[in-house]
Amino acid sequence: MSFDTEAAKLDSVVNLIIKIDGIYFAQRQIDSGLVIDSDKLGLIRRAKISGNSVDIRKVKTSIASLTFDLLDKNGFMSTFLMTKDDNYLEKNVELLAGFNTGSFDFADYKRFTTTKLKSITKSSNAYAFRCDEITSKIKEQAYVNFSELTSGINDSQTTIDLADASSFPATGRVKINNEYMSYLSILDDTLQSVTRSDLSSTSTTHSSGTVVSIVTEIEDNPIDIMLDIMQNVLLIPTIEIDLASFISIRDTYFPTRKLRFQLTGQEDVLTFFEKEILQVTNCRITSIDGLIGLAIFDQTDFTVQPVEMDEDTIEGTPNWKIGSDKIVNEIIINWNYNEGQNTYSRVSTFKDSDSVSLFGPKKTLVYNFKGVRADLDGSQIVSNMGARLLARTKNTQADIKVNTLFDQSSLKVGDDLAVSHRFIPGQGAGLGMADQRLEIMSKAFNFDTKRVTFKLQFTSFSNLRIGLIAPSPLIVSVTDQKTFEVPIGTQYKAGYFLRVWDIIANDYYPDAPIEILSVTGNIITMANNFTTTLTTSTRVKFPTYSQSSDLQSSKYAYTAPNTHIFPDGKKAFEILFS
Repeated sequence: MSFDTEAAKLDSVVNLIIKIDGIYFAQRQIDSGLVIDSDKLGLIRRAKISGNSVDIRKVKTSIASLTFDLLDKNGFMSTFLMTKDDNYLEKNVELLAGFNTGSFDFADYKRFTTTKLKSITKSSNAYAFRCDEITSKIKEQAYVNFSELTSGINDSQTTIDLADASSFPATGRVKINNEYMSYLSILDDTLQSVTRSDLSSTSTTHSSGTVVSIVTEIEDNPIDIMLDIMQNVLLIPTIEIDLASFISIRDTYFPTRKLRFQLTGQEDVLTFFEKEILQVTNCRITSIDGLIGLAIFDQTDFTVQPVEMDEDTIEGTPNWKIGSDKIVNEIIINWNYNEGQNTYSRVSTFKDSDSVSLFGPKKTLVYNFKGVRADLDGSQIVSNMGARLLARTKNTQADIKVNTLFDQSSLKVGDDLAVSHRFIPGQGAGLGMADQRLEIMSKAFNFDTKRVTFKLQFTSFSNLRIGLIAPSPLIVSVTDQKTFEVPIGTQYKAGYFLRVWDIIANDYYPDAPIEILSVTGNIITMANNFTTTLTTSTRVKFPTYSQSSDLQSSKYAYTAPNTHIFPDGKKAFEILFS
């Protein structure tokens, strides 16, 4: 039985399962596939997953948390927790959801998150648990490898005595205070054949007891750098990483891109990712089905049909807001970093004069990218990132909040949506939020209300309408005068209007536009019969702008009169070259 099928039903009965270090708790007994111990049934009082949210202007990864209560019936939970030395803290916690239908098997339950248990709070008759999602595993130290000088050195000495060189590579680079040095070998605990003033740093004296840090140089694809550090430095198990999301983004958008870093003592790897890789690539770390995943923004593939969200999907009334506080009309990027001198030799500025004239000068965004190098095609990297971000932030943007049932829970932060709703301003209404592609910027779950809350923003550039080219295929086969087959049924939906086209006369047949009643696979069923006899030599086309549905007219590239205004007063599409 499908999870999504049951999740779309208003009267479905959700059953939650919480798995703590391999031990299952559930609200109710599962229909089949797994038997929950009786003392672990009915203890779950509430469960909620806070939202993952992202911002295109700056990267600050929001680590979602799972919170839930387990009732302390007959003191069971007290015994369960207090008889274990670690009280299950830092243990894996998973939340799964399914339904009680009489035949809903455990194999069809859906895992919503994998977390680490961080805190337990006791109330009068229950325990409240807080868990951080799996992305918190990246907030760890790395490359913290060092020793100390056992004797001072002058500004030209080429041997360096360390307290312990056992963890140092046979040849490599070190950093002492602000000076970088390279060495060719190690004898006992002494670095040999040391080159001073490495990486254009300044040679100077260093006193006994000064910290000597190992420097690790990394030059690689930015996505591969993240994967390597997570898997081989932080030792995050591969099964906890959604490798497909990382590899797909790498191969699609950054197949040849490279960054270079000289790394010492990263106190927080996630912060390093955010500042030096995620902002450069416009990617974000997120959670995908309980695994560490990667999302990319402002790189929409318009050949792929987005998920459509309309009044049949959205619960209640959407909320939206628009303001000027997040407008950015100037971006400065410092890059081509010199470690030895602690300076950036290149500065790129992006400024939009029209936005400044319209809204006034806004706070400048300044980025410092250490890994972007001139000899690694840094100019193209910076130009692409700066221009795209400025184009997206120079005008006002709407934030839209919608609630759906759990059947939409498979949607992820970063996914594209096509949203249509009567209470969201459509194209031509000035704001123009609906009927175009939006991105999911935040996602949260409330299992008590059985709702998913999404926050959405514009994909790509503000105020840009994406006019799709309407399909106009020959009919593949005919069932009757209102039922026929087309090559690609996904290009149509119920509510669209169609007309039939004479391929000889190169004009519409006299039949009036007819509404599509249903689309099943590639089979279209119209609300009424066409008068013209349908054959495989008949072409089906969209009618004119005024004869089409509102959804059609907002999504597709219709032509308008020479006034560039459609009969309903909305502006036509424009093709701009720059």
